[in-house]
Amino acid sequence: MTVFFGLVLRYRHYHCLPTHYSYTSSTMKMAELVGVILELMVMVHTIVGTWRIYVGFTDSIVIPNTSAEFFFHYNSKENQIRAAAYAIITLVSDLFIIYRTWIFWNQSIVICIIPFLLFLGDMATAGYLIWSLDNTLDDPAFGATLVVATSKFFFSIILALTLVCTLQGGLGWLMTHGKEHSLRHFTMPL
Repeated sequence: MTVFFGLVLRYRHYHCLPTHYSYTSSTMKMAELVGVILELMVMVHTIVGTWRIYVGFTDSIVIPNTSAEFFFHYNSKENQIRAAAYAIITLVSDLFIIYRTWIFWNQSIVICIIPFLLFLGDMATAGYLIWSLDNTLDDPAFGATLVVATSKFFFSIILALTLVCTLQGGLGWLMTHGKEHSLRHFTMPL
């Protein structure tokens, strides 16, 4: 079902967005390219993950703990493909978040310096994660420790980037709409 999620989004994109918004041709082409990239990467991630589960649990059913041995190896090409697809999905999504922040702040480059530096850190940790999957040994302690530590850094940077862009957007909204929408509208009556 996840494989068809991108197709539903593209269908909604074609039939809903042009009627409500007037986008330029280059913006629509960029949105279409981003949609295609995200759709392909979600499909690759899902298909490779499903194939790994199928092979891991059905390759040798009669031998005990075969699936544990199969999933024990961190340095398989399937793990690298899944990690690369997920990294591409994340990097494209983070670029989109930075682009929204840039547009919201009237294309101010100064506002986007911190998110862009976080994006560079995101790219570095994504590359290191994929590289570490290729270069881990079959030692379970070393492989698990390296992959988990790199994943923590990767997800921490993603969270920091999202929080910075969200806080910048909220600050900008408060600066532009602060007087007409005060905080008393957001509190619950007693």
